[in-house]
Amino acid sequence: MKIVQDLLLENNQIKRIGIIGTHNTVKSKAYNKLLLSINPKLKIFSQACPLFVPIIEEGLENHQITKIISGEYLYPLIYKKIEALILGCTHYPILKKNIKSFLPASIKIFDSAETLSIHTKKYLINNSLISSSSNHVTHLFITDESDHFNQFACHLLNNQFSTISSIQLF
Repeated sequence: MKIVQDLLLENNQIKRIGIIGTHNTVKSKAYNKLLLSINPKLKIFSQACPLFVPIIEEGLENHQITKIISGEYLYPLIYKKIEALILGCTHYPILKKNIKSFLPASIKIFDSAETLSIHTKKYLINNSLISSSSNHVTHLFITDESDHFNQFACHLLNNQFSTISSIQLF
């Protein structure tokens, strides 16, 4: 909550916010509830973008299909005159450049994954939880297994993961 609250305080002139996410993220209305609890006067417009994740996972982020699908998903939000767009899925920053190309320059993009990583790093530093060792192992936890996830993760994150574990969040 603090992360979103900080964003709204830093950008208090924003009154119309678009949110893009998976079907489940949009259906949960988690962002809507949180934003409205901070400022009930906000106008929030959500858009499910179910094809973004498979496009990214198939390595098609620079393909023509991405431009077509981005237009389909983003034009309704532009029509609603949003002033900011929240990327509500950890995959979506990979499409940030593409998404930005569709939006008027006046629309501010909030990357939830980037914001979360910045706050997580601050937390780890402030609580002396950052390892100083250069000999470390990365354990990757995922909520949805796919046969080629390791290949995708290795390419995207430029890392070979020896341990990938599937977990249930709910």
